[in-house]
Amino acid sequence: MSAGAAGRHMPFAAAGVPRYWVVGQDAAQTVTMYRLNGDHYEAWASMPLAWVLDTAPAGHDLV
Repeated sequence: MSAGAAGRHMPFAAAGVPRYWVVGQDAAQTVTMYRLNGDHYEAWASMPLAWVLDTAPAGHDLV
C-alpha cells in the first residue's frame, strides 16, 4: 500500500476495523484484502473480483 493510501486508512485502524477490501481499476478488477496488524494494515490476499464473487465467504478467510 502506498504511503498516501496508508494514511487514508488510518481512521479505520484507529476504529479497530479488522479487515477491508480495495477493488482496483484494472481490467480484472483486482480485489486486495487487508488485515489489521497492530496499528497498521497488511495485504493478505489479492485476486480477481470474479473469483471473489464465485466463491463462498469461507474461501475468503472471513469466518
